Parts: sequence; structure tokens; C-alpha cells
Amino acid sequence: YMGIVGIPIAFLLMTKSQDLSVGMTVASSGVIFTALIARSGLPVFVALFLTLIYALIVGTINGVLVVDVGVPPFLVTLSMQFILFGLTYYICDGVTITGLPDWFCAFEQWKLFDFITFDMIFFVVEVIVAHFILKHTVLGKDIIYNSYTTSIKPTDENQVSRIRRGMHMVVSFSGAVSGIMFCARTAQAAPSTGSEWDLQLMIAAVIGGTSMYGGKGSIIGAALGMFFIRLLLNVLIMIGLSGDWQYVGMGFCMIMAILMDIARTRYMDKHNL
Repeated sequence: YMGIVGIPIAFLLMTKSQDLSVGMTVASSGVIFTALIARSGLPVFVALFLTLIYALIVGTINGVLVVDVGVPPFLVTLSMQFILFGLTYYICDGVTITGLPDWFCAFEQWKLFDFITFDMIFFVVEVIVAHFILKHTVLGKDIIYNSYTTSIKPTDENQVSRIRRGMHMVVSFSGAVSGIMFCARTAQAAPSTGSEWDLQLMIAAVIGGTSMYGGKGSIIGAALGMFFIRLLLNVLIMIGLSGDWQYVGMGFCMIMAILMDIARTRYMDKHNL
């Protein structure tokens, strides 16, 4: 489920922006979706539509404040993270919400060959489509071009703004999709779902070759980076480290990813790559 959000995060980093609120977007979307069904009695598809609209609004607010107002993305999305945190815990009162229809949960719990889940198929398709967009379309070239705003023509500034704003919306939208799918898988919505994904997603993208300075990135690399992060977390759990030490491990990984990005950027700039 983290990978579904990780690919848009890689795109966002390529545009020289970031989103620290996506984890709480995942959590709040799942809670809102489940609450609309279990508490308000709305049909699944109505609740789905409203939740996705909510996510697009969150992404639009982030994008407008970053692109049009000029507030640094770190401050905007960190503030949004706190807002969504409070909203999520207010709606669910700090406890999990149940009551999703059995047929909806069964759809996400379906497996091909008793191993391949729906979210795996979704992720693989997402990676293929995203890789094609980045390497073989004008949009992909524009996403990379976004980081070089100092030398663009004034007529291109609107295109740059649209892409950056749109990437924030796509990230929030994918967060809602991931949150809803996770709720269907577990048949409940918890306020902590995805709340720790923000830095993990950025670490995965940077390890996979996406630069935090924008302009460089790889979709395949980001996907492999997410596999590495999940593998690392599983290893930390298997060797018996407590949750506190897992945070320490992730912190060291973040520092190493940043140092790798700096070294890679300096090397490529030095050799004009």
C-alpha cells in the first residue's frame, strides 16, 4: 500500500517539492471513508467519491500555498499534517472504526494464485504506467524540466505551476486510494494507518535515485527503494528490535539517503551527466 503513494511522491520530488502530510492523508481518508459508511449510512460509492474529493481538496490547498503563495513545501505540508492529525482523531475519537460491507472487503482480500493480491497488481501497473510517462511523454520531460525554473521563459511559468500544483493533488489522491484499499484489506479504519509513511517514502525515492533537489529521478529505482525500506523494517522486526529502535534505524537511513543524494548530485554536476 505504501508503494501506491511512493510513485507519486517520487514525481513530486522531481518537481523540487515534497509532502509531509501524505501519511495523515492516508489515515484521514481511511477514517473518513469508513465513518461515512458505518456511521452516516452512505453507499460505498458515494463515500468513495466524497473521500477522493476530500483528498483532492487537501492536495489543492498544499499546491496553491506552495506554488501560488510561495510558502516552502516543508512548512505547508507539515502544517497540513497537524491539521489532518487533529481531524482524524476527532472523527474516530482515537479508536478504530469498523462496519465496512463484507463484499467490499472481500474485493480487496481477493488473491490470484493464493498469493498475488489486488494491491500488488495495482502497484505493478502503476509503476509501468509511471515509467512510461516519465520516459516517453512530454509530461515526463516537463516534470524533470520543472526544477530548472531559473532559465525558463515567462510563457512557461504557467505550465510549471500547473505541473507542481497537479503533482500535489496526485499525491493526496493516491494517499486516499491507498488508505481506502488498506481499510478494505483490514475491514477497519485506524487513525495510525500510514501516519509514519512520510519520511519512509522520501527515503525510498532518494535511495532509488530521485534527487531531493529535483530534476532527476527513476520510477523503477523508487519502486526498488520501497522494497528495500520494507525489507529493512521486516529485518529490524525479525531481529527483535523494539519500535523505538526502528525509528532510530529509519532516521539513520534518512541521513544516509540525503548524503547519497548530495554525493550523487555533486558527481553528476562535476561530470556534466
